[in-house]
Amino acid sequence: LILKSVDSSIDEKDLLSDIQAIESEVTAIHRIRNAALDKPSSVVRLDVSSETCRDRLLAQRKLVVTPFEFPANYIQPIKIIRCFKCQELGHYANCTNLLKCSKCSGPHAIDKCSSSTEICPNCGDNHRVSYPACKVRLSYINELKNKQFSSIAMDTSVQQQRRSYAAIVQPQSSQLTNRNESINEDILKQVSSVGITVDSLKPDIAILTENFKSQLVYFNQMISNAHVHLNKFIQQLVPTLIKMTKILK
Repeated sequence: LILKSVDSSIDEKDLLSDIQAIESEVTAIHRIRNAALDKPSSVVRLDVSSETCRDRLLAQRKLVVTPFEFPANYIQPIKIIRCFKCQELGHYANCTNLLKCSKCSGPHAIDKCSSSTEICPNCGDNHRVSYPACKVRLSYINELKNKQFSSIAMDTSVQQQRRSYAAIVQPQSSQLTNRNESINEDILKQVSSVGITVDSLKPDIAILTENFKSQLVYFNQMISNAHVHLNKFIQQLVPTLIKMTKILK
């Protein structure tokens, strides 16, 4: 049985004491380490003394330890795989190893064993291969448990990181949206203010335009008059210049 979302800052002894005040059949707790990150995870394993307690917690799907609420899940027991040919753990088919007796480690099957001495084919101690306290067997079980719980711890860590990322990104996104809306409102206000200013200047602009047109007509008339006077002057000057030229010759 495991509990998730147990913050690493929570002391295990204090947590066990609080849990036992609610569920007296919880006998021990163990915080699972995240092997990939090499640090304690937010997953805690519970040892319970009865299936009734286990089933009750699973039915509730959580364990409430005020002010905390921890999701509860069940982990299937470790399945031990043993080859009945070579007696090694971890495989059971397509074995190319030598035949070994599970009682005496001899090169024969158990049904043909005549030895009265028990020798474990895995650890070499004086017991059969199926002995529950065999050190090789216990090491194999611990290795399987570590892999199983490390996988759970990693999954939980990834989920927490996703939640943390969402918790960071969503407020930032909201702040950015609000900031953009505020900027847009300021721009609209400024544009509106410019529009009002332009409207108020329209009468003055119309007067200036009319004055400019009047001045332009006046200047055009002056230029036209100047052309007329210049032509007359030239017409009068040319005969005089011709006469002076003849005299000088």
